[in-house]
Amino acid sequence: MASNVSLIRGMEELDSLTFHYQASSSSEDLSYVKKPKREPSKKQGSKSEGRVSGSGKRKRAKLQLLMDKMPTEIILEICSHLEPRDLLHLVRSAKVFAQYLLRPSAAGVWKASREECVPDMPSIHPDITEQKYAFLGFGSNCQSCGTVTPLPVNWYLRKRWCSRCHDIMLTLAYSETQLYSHPQYIRGCNRHEVVLYQADVPRYGARRRNYWFRACPDSELKALRLKAQELTDEEWVIYVSEQKEKKRALDAHAKLCTDWTRKRISGRQDELSSLRREREQAVRSRLEAMGFASVFIGHAIERGFTGLRVSRRLTDKEWAGIERHAVQATEERERTYTESFSYRARWRILSSYRSWYECHDPGNEFWPTPPDIWTLAAVKDSLIEILKTNFHHLQDTDEVPDIIIETLALRFEDIANNHSISSRSELLELVPMESRLSSVQETLELARTLFMKIPDYDFRGARYPRVIHGDRNTKWQWDERGSAIMSDIIILAGHDPNVMTFAQFLEENIWVECLACTTQVDRGNSVLQAPEAVRHCHRYHRLLPDDERVEWRILEGQELETAASNAINRWSCLLCDYMDFPSEDLVLEHIASQHPCARPDLQYCYMGMYRQLSRKPIPDSVRLGLEAEANATGVSTTSS
Repeated sequence: MASNVSLIRGMEELDSLTFHYQASSSSEDLSYVKKPKREPSKKQGSKSEGRVSGSGKRKRAKLQLLMDKMPTEIILEICSHLEPRDLLHLVRSAKVFAQYLLRPSAAGVWKASREECVPDMPSIHPDITEQKYAFLGFGSNCQSCGTVTPLPVNWYLRKRWCSRCHDIMLTLAYSETQLYSHPQYIRGCNRHEVVLYQADVPRYGARRRNYWFRACPDSELKALRLKAQELTDEEWVIYVSEQKEKKRALDAHAKLCTDWTRKRISGRQDELSSLRREREQAVRSRLEAMGFASVFIGHAIERGFTGLRVSRRLTDKEWAGIERHAVQATEERERTYTESFSYRARWRILSSYRSWYECHDPGNEFWPTPPDIWTLAAVKDSLIEILKTNFHHLQDTDEVPDIIIETLALRFEDIANNHSISSRSELLELVPMESRLSSVQETLELARTLFMKIPDYDFRGARYPRVIHGDRNTKWQWDERGSAIMSDIIILAGHDPNVMTFAQFLEENIWVECLACTTQVDRGNSVLQAPEAVRHCHRYHRLLPDDERVEWRILEGQELETAASNAINRWSCLLCDYMDFPSEDLVLEHIASQHPCARPDLQYCYMGMYRQLSRKPIPDSVRLGLEAEANATGVSTTSS
């Protein structure tokens, strides 16, 4: 950093038209190119220890010895074939090169380099040296702090500053061209035509608002004021005329250099953009060779990752450094696309499964109903597996390809059967050994086989097969108290709890009265249909000790008819995401009209109260009525 600043100061010294240079290597003559010395630490000692001869003088560097032996003409001839940017790098690399290239006699080297390598650069102005002209045109360091800056040079001021030094230098060494000071307001001259180096530059004002003003060096303003005081009227007229002529020449040259700089920057940007595109294509080829789909590679490159947008050709060494970032970015895009695709494909999968579900016979298995199919992890896993095998055929669109849905439909039967078998096995593990029968199906279909959620805030037990649906993350446990309650009611009704299934239990239409709640007003209705007894006990008698039982009374005769007439039953179509109907006949009529291919006698197509699932054929009266209505309107129906 310090060497850059010293070099810039050396360039400023060379900007004068008179040179006083001595070919000696004294520190005063080369102070602008020498790096500042550091004080050696006490522990390590001086770095020059062991390098001095017996006389105490430091040994001369090998490069210096080589340059001293080589003729100066050869050195300058070699340097004249380098580009101006390379000459600047060479000057910064060693003091010995600065001795040769920064002297006034080396101006021909810089001129030959400029004319040979950059023929389109405007001709040099007489009041600037070749060295500084090259620095302004090809340098990249701030002339105040020496840091590298991407900002272009201001040719009207012949300055290049970084963004941090811009406002600082304008405040310290530059002023707005206000010449309204005596004598006679600088003799009434237009200030913009007299001051040579001035330009409209941006500057931040109050509240960080950017505004423009015409700036010029303070030294020129002071010199102009002195001229206005010292010169006579005739001399002032001549001076102003000369300044105007110089100003026009400087402005014309600055405009040419500004246009050349913009063209050069634009060409360099195009070159760098071409290198970046070439690097991106190389990264794309390597990722495709690793097996990634082009659609994800394109998204990853568009979003970018570490080491991608570098204006260099990709080598094996650089690829080893950015491979991890490229793979992570591509895999992230793959995961994002998979999640988005699963969300978009959800409704098409439900529709496809509903059509498949209506036309197939599950036999003794219980297949998931259409609204619950998406809760199965096997469906999502199969979708992702099929999607990954078709990654290379995907297009960058939001549409779901038919081939993926059709391939997944071929797996519906295996997914449904595996889910039914695994679910029954999991539920059987929760049933105590003393409550099990000879087969899994017989055990789960008993009316006394009850399960409950962990925790169960609704106090509503669940039975097979409805228990295997819903959220797969739900935890179930054996409902011991509910099973005991159902067994007591079944025995009280005169049946065997080890034989009666839940379907038979509903057909009996058993109503009971809780004797413990008859005298309790705050306990709600004490007359319940038998399946509701479990929820009633969990809600109002959960603090009852395990060794005490709730007593029930079976309703008969007029009491039973009255209770049954006041009951409200709701029936739901499982093919339409639980659409409710007030009676079983209406839901069957709905299935016959809206789902003509469905078979309620084979499939669980609707759900009754207490979440029981029924298999019942559509009544002939309903089907005949629908067929007659269809014939009257000229529309044919498909008989299942």
